Amino acid sequence: MVRFGLRKSKRKEEEESVDLNSISTDRRKNTSVAGAKAAAAAAAAKRAATEPIDGPMVAGGPIPPTSNTKAAALLRKMNPVHVASRDDFSMASGSTWTTKATEMPSTTQNMHMDAAGNPVEPPNHLGIDVRDDGEGGGGDGAGPRGSPLRRKFHKSALGGNKTDNTNISLVYRSHGPKASALINLVLRENLPVPKLSTDVIVQVEAATVSLQDCIIRQGLWHQNVPLPATPGFDVVGTIIQVGEKVSNVSPFKVGDRVAALVRTGGNARYINIPSSSLVKVPNGLDTTGAACIVSTFMTAFQALDLARGPDAREKSTLEGKKILVTGGNGPVGRAVIQLARLMKADAVYATAYGRDHSDLGTMGAIALPFASEEWLPKVQGQMDAVIDGVCVDNFVSSHAALSPQGRLICIGMTSLLYSKGSPMICGLPASALWASIKSKYFMDRTTPFELWDSFCQEPELFKSDLEYLFALAKARKITPAVSKLIALSEVADAQDMIESGTAPPGGQIVCLPWKKFVYVTSQKHKTDTESVVTPRY
Repeated sequence: MVRFGLRKSKRKEEEESVDLNSISTDRRKNTSVAGAKAAAAAAAAKRAATEPIDGPMVAGGPIPPTSNTKAAALLRKMNPVHVASRDDFSMASGSTWTTKATEMPSTTQNMHMDAAGNPVEPPNHLGIDVRDDGEGGGGDGAGPRGSPLRRKFHKSALGGNKTDNTNISLVYRSHGPKASALINLVLRENLPVPKLSTDVIVQVEAATVSLQDCIIRQGLWHQNVPLPATPGFDVVGTIIQVGEKVSNVSPFKVGDRVAALVRTGGNARYINIPSSSLVKVPNGLDTTGAACIVSTFMTAFQALDLARGPDAREKSTLEGKKILVTGGNGPVGRAVIQLARLMKADAVYATAYGRDHSDLGTMGAIALPFASEEWLPKVQGQMDAVIDGVCVDNFVSSHAALSPQGRLICIGMTSLLYSKGSPMICGLPASALWASIKSKYFMDRTTPFELWDSFCQEPELFKSDLEYLFALAKARKITPAVSKLIALSEVADAQDMIESGTAPPGGQIVCLPWKKFVYVTSQKHKTDTESVVTPRY
């Protein structure tokens, strides 16, 4: 039986590019293809529950010293995949690293040499003016005094280097309400290397910008996230370096296109990730769409799975069921609508402001007013499942909408976390803390759900579900919607828009870390290994 009841005729099955029948419906017994040995999975779960997965801030570090550091630096710029890998180096004389001349990238034949035979940077055939303005900038009319670090980064940002591998990430060092006042762009001199022997370095291609990122940055999340931190709850990218023991515990290798849930670290160009957390992204699947699936669609999918009750793993559809999702205009709400309709739910109701009703109707949902006092009379006692991430009144209305056998899944409490005037207890608004306790201990037929907790508790199930969703996306059974593609320099403003309710409607904001932007550096925030920069518009 195919999960979601996606039965097709034999002819249609043969025509499908993705065989959905190859994926088992029993997700508790079917471990992820990307998962490795049972021992590695157990270790991954233990680690995920106790350690944060942060970005380049904690993963960064210099590449191993070599006998020819100029050659290594130039090769890293020309071909980051090869030079970032320890496969290009060999151990000799104790702790001294020497280059393997026979295994150097093919680009060495194009290296420029000086009169002494040492490698030098190739000439700037593009004519990019890379100069210093005397105050750490790179503006017009600047003088020639820029440091090598500044020239390298600024040239790369202007697009003068076709093999750009600058290590740029976003970092905030304190919690607070204004993203644009807290988040800085940080440039690092070195590419990161794996923290542990079973970790990998991923060159990030896309990561979402979400309300979850904002909640974590504000310090309103239910877990303590160590500072400094890099935002970005999920990531899609390509492996450029693997730890020496990765091959012992997982099938991943350099060049694999992968995805992962990371909690923090996604809004960067490089990230260190345990290989046990990875899922391979199918060939042909759009990068931005894959990024939307990792956290957004996965939240919707697993919430609907819980909504079916204790025997959900044995069921494949929502036939005969009525589903209500609050905040249906948001990215997760839209994902719930798509998946519930795919699962053949009888009707899908979605609360939203009037401006979004037409759009939701086009998606096949029955739009309801946003205010609970307006929508509750229309559905009271009728819903077989309610997915609530808004919590306008401590889940009272959502619970009242349930049928006698219905189930409420609480995936968030946005309205309470951002309510003003509520006293704070343990860093959270008292109203939100009470709603959380109430839904967990005092409400029947109610299940709190948080995606990161789900991943930590059952990592193999999570990866299996993610593979399944990727298969659905590749087969075009689901279509993640992207409202805007942005550069790293735009993430802080995007978070502010999300929190103020002015974000572009219709889908998910996705950050493309390699999207070009111009910036200037600051001498006040510069060290030997990193520099804080400011975007220039």
